[in-house]
Amino acid sequence: MQRITFLSSGNGGNLKFLHYIQSNLNSPKFVLNVIADRECGATIFAQKNGIECKVIKVKNDDQTDLSSSIAEFKPDIIFTTIHKVIASSVLSLYGERMVNLHYSLLPFHAGVIGMKGVERAIANNDFLLGVSTHKVTSKLDAGPIIVQSHFPNPKDYELSVKASFRIGCLHLWSILEDQKEVDLIVTDKDTSLVESIVVRHSRPLSPLPKFVDEAFWSQLSIL
Repeated sequence: MQRITFLSSGNGGNLKFLHYIQSNLNSPKFVLNVIADRECGATIFAQKNGIECKVIKVKNDDQTDLSSSIAEFKPDIIFTTIHKVIASSVLSLYGERMVNLHYSLLPFHAGVIGMKGVERAIANNDFLLGVSTHKVTSKLDAGPIIVQSHFPNPKDYELSVKASFRIGCLHLWSILEDQKEVDLIVTDKDTSLVESIVVRHSRPLSPLPKFVDEAFWSQLSIL
């Protein structure tokens, strides 16, 4: 069974997604836990749902507490959504297990947090919007790409956020399902996760479970 640690600072949308996936499966596939640098949506959700959680101080110059907390949880994979740059001392120990989900088509709009990438792409009138999932390295948002997805700019912020979030969830699910390291290549794999938006992926992705429907997403979005 995979042990998954989220490094969190925000609402914990991807944590919620995996928790609800887990709740609908016949048998558990993974164990979730959270390390956060502040009380946030992710910690509140974790505490309400019996997910092991630690709130620690994460400084730029001293991340000893972060390193020791990761060691305590012994994760197989670490999803980083924390609003901090991970120190080289932590990367040297756990970098190979760290994955970052970024809501833009990198290298465009690197260095921004959360859905700011979507906001900037729309403000910039980018032709394509996208989601990039990559390994974490010492260079911010510049680690090797695991998968990228893109879709034509609908020029609608709420619709773009909805699509980007669902694509990000699909990325995480696929990484957990196949655990393969692949190069960035263009494929003909198209999907539609939101209304009429057609998404193209850089590699074939694992399909979401059949119970992930509009009712599932609606339940997730209101939490």
